[in-house]
Amino acid sequence: VVSNLILTGNAYILIHRNKDKSVKELEFVETQQVNVIRDLVTGEYRYEVNMPYGNIMYKCTPNDILHFKLTTTDGWLGRSPLLSLNEEIALQTNGLKVLNNFFSKGVFSGGILKLLNGTVNNQTKAKIRQDFETVNGAGGTIVLDETQDFIENKINTEVLKLIQANKFSTQQIAKVLGIPVSRFGQELVNSSDTSQNDIYIASTIAMYESSICDEINLKLGVELELDLSKLRQD
Repeated sequence: VVSNLILTGNAYILIHRNKDKSVKELEFVETQQVNVIRDLVTGEYRYEVNMPYGNIMYKCTPNDILHFKLTTTDGWLGRSPLLSLNEEIALQTNGLKVLNNFFSKGVFSGGILKLLNGTVNNQTKAKIRQDFETVNGAGGTIVLDETQDFIENKINTEVLKLIQANKFSTQQIAKVLGIPVSRFGQELVNSSDTSQNDIYIASTIAMYESSICDEINLKLGVELELDLSKLRQD
């Protein structure tokens, strides 16, 4: 359930009931097996659960399925906390591409090759560029004849430093999941393990506890509370 909450923002458990409506069995179902449908006339929601075996589909009311979610924008469908990392992941991915492109060329970082005599068409330019990069692309000494002049591109090393400094690390994952970085083995200055453990319980575990326990209490009519005594360092 927790894994699905993190990855997809939703998690589902199907409630199988006896004829007297008492709970017979709880069955976990993967997120992709469940369709949440809203009636445009009544505004009510229902669930269609396609089981991965026996070509079985259950049509459920909200009372027949446990639907866990951490955050939601419409009250019904949850959103994965990892979605907030999309821009940071894209930035890091693009930055790594720039670094890879730079270092793969060695000392040769591209530039402007001037032809000092005559005019050539685009096809000839492309062929000259290809031949020039084939000969000089591996780095080292660049050899020119009297018909050519090469001006090397100047790489802004500050941009490279910025890309290297912007590392997609465990800190960003910890940020969206509300987990103290000490739980990833990173020690913090002026911070005790006890205080970090309290933060972990208050900001992380409590979030999942409320999502899971409240849904079970509501749908199954039981008073459930997570025992955190083993996690506390009193």
